[in-house]
Amino acid sequence: MHGVREYSEGLPVELRRHEGRLVLRAFSECGNRYTDVDLLDVIEWCKNGPGSAVAPVAALVARNSGGDN
Repeated sequence: MHGVREYSEGLPVELRRHEGRLVLRAFSECGNRYTDVDLLDVIEWCKNGPGSAVAPVAALVARNSGGDN
């Protein structure tokens, strides 16, 4: 996606289709890792605010940081 970049390192972001959904893939760690984010979930969150997220942000942070919850 020309003009869209991963925030920390400025690496590329791709728009892909996965199982019928549009997914943003942001590369990190010199391109060795990536994170997939459902684009429609992001749009829903932007339209309706944090309460519309699929999972609570605290749960996502704990899961991604290796926490127990």
